[in-house]
Amino acid sequence: MKKIFAAVLGTIALSVSAQDAVDSLSLVKDKLVDLEGKIAALEEPFLETKGTVDKLAKFKFSGYIQAQYRMAMDTAENTDSKRVYKAPVGDFSGGKFLDGQTNEFQVRRGRLKLTYEEKMSKAVLQLDITNKGVGVKDAYLQIKEPWLKTANLTMGLFDRPFGHEISYSSSTRESPERSRLFQVLFPGERDVGAMLEIAPPEKYSVLSMLNLKAGVFNGNGIAADNNDNKDFIGRFGINIPLVEQNLSIEAGASTYMGKVVQGFDTAYVMGDDKKFKIETAANAKFETRDRNYMGADLRVFYDLPVIGGISIRGEYIQGTQPGNEKSTSVFSAAYDTEKDVKIYNDSLDVDSTVNSVKAVVPAIENKNKPLRLYEREFSGFYAMLVKNIGSKNQLVVKYDSYDPNVKVEGADFKTGTNLKASDLAYNTIGLGWIYHWDANLKFVLYYDMVSNETVDASLAADAKLGVYSKEVNDDVLTVRVQYKF
Repeated sequence: MKKIFAAVLGTIALSVSAQDAVDSLSLVKDKLVDLEGKIAALEEPFLETKGTVDKLAKFKFSGYIQAQYRMAMDTAENTDSKRVYKAPVGDFSGGKFLDGQTNEFQVRRGRLKLTYEEKMSKAVLQLDITNKGVGVKDAYLQIKEPWLKTANLTMGLFDRPFGHEISYSSSTRESPERSRLFQVLFPGERDVGAMLEIAPPEKYSVLSMLNLKAGVFNGNGIAADNNDNKDFIGRFGINIPLVEQNLSIEAGASTYMGKVVQGFDTAYVMGDDKKFKIETAANAKFETRDRNYMGADLRVFYDLPVIGGISIRGEYIQGTQPGNEKSTSVFSAAYDTEKDVKIYNDSLDVDSTVNSVKAVVPAIENKNKPLRLYEREFSGFYAMLVKNIGSKNQLVVKYDSYDPNVKVEGADFKTGTNLKASDLAYNTIGLGWIYHWDANLKFVLYYDMVSNETVDASLAADAKLGVYSKEVNDDVLTVRVQYKF
């Protein structure tokens, strides 16, 4: 009987335990269902947040600020109020000093760059914010081909693909400014157009050392185009990394083929007698003149044992440059301010059907004296040495030369000739020291020693050329602090 009673109790206990287990499982199931509901409720906003975060992660902000102090050295005789014409000081060392001014603080560059990048495409916007105002530096999109991943197409406003120094960032460049020849030939560095770049990745072995850039551009930089003839710019380069020898060699060859509107029925070209001669053709004011350059660049970096790295760079350019009486920069001949365009329009008795064309003809000095086109053959180069001293210091030596008119020399500037100050050649020796405080902050001390061709002594009393009868005192000292982020 006891055994039967014990068995009954055991059965009841097992039934109760089983029921409890069932109840517990049911409770757990209900809680899981409830938890799944809560997770589902959270999932949608989480996915929305994740999508937003993922999109924001594709944005990249970067930039740098360059604050500096500049001083024009030994300029007293060049600011003589009795002179009708004063020699330019600082034009290519951060901007021309005003008459009577010998020093200034300035925000040379204040760049803010925004990049949005996907796997096969990206868009870039960059502003330049200084004490003079705000301007657009870059605004372009880039699309990579997805198959070989070797080529990409860039469209918008971006660096011209000519040589090395144009695309070498101002935040990295060891000299405060680009060489004189690049500032004259490519002011602003950028232009609006489309470019194809071919740069094979490392998996293609030897081919990965080669690269090609070729593009078609408006030809007027950021300003409105002044003709339907687009300019072609191209560069072929090679990069040879000799890792075992701690040596790297880069070289390239570039070409520029473009047009500039003549603007008038007459233009000035150099004759064999080393004087400008007038070429006249009826209805030639809206014809074009060639703007052609050829260039070569070379860079060598060698990491020397014990004494550290040394870099040697150089470029050479020659070609034909349309400018005007006052400047060899093509942009000074091709366009100017809206006010000047209006004065020029008012000075001509031309049918209104060509008003749109007149609005892009060369700039004028005043209503009665347009700045006519001057065609010159030029050459220029720079050579630069940068020596690393430890991990924080760099010493810089740079020599650049620009001859805007290779057919004449200083001795050819005599009484009775029609040569201009803009035909004189300049050489600049730059000496600098750079101290890298950390990865973001650096200090630059740089001295530009500028020398010019001197004209014949017979022109000493000339209002425009007399100041160049001897060496002009136009050296510039720059002290810069840069913060990069």
